[in-house]
Amino acid sequence: MGKRNVPKSEDVVYPQFLQIGSHLVAIEQGESPITTDEGEELYGYWQPLHTGGKIVVDDSLEGGRKLAVFLHEVLHAVSDTYGLELKHRQVYGAAEGLAQALHPWLKDLSR
Repeated sequence: MGKRNVPKSEDVVYPQFLQIGSHLVAIEQGESPITTDEGEELYGYWQPLHTGGKIVVDDSLEGGRKLAVFLHEVLHAVSDTYGLELKHRQVYGAAEGLAQALHPWLKDLSR
């Protein structure tokens, strides 16, 4: 699967790196679809720190959907880094809510 750093979608500027705790985490956008070794299609994933520490988001997503997936993976990274043990449904709900609240604001900031 080819990957490339692309820090900007059509309406929100995404960073190339995030500081999470004491770790610098790379942000990448992958070709669509992102497929696991088991054949599962994903819109994004968090690669834990002990195996490289990066977040990859499907580059075919746009707008609020891309932001929701990005935030979902950031929340997984924060949960792992700080030992929060958030369940997947908690991460999903928080990411969806944050994306809905923040997307219009971030869109304006990116202009």
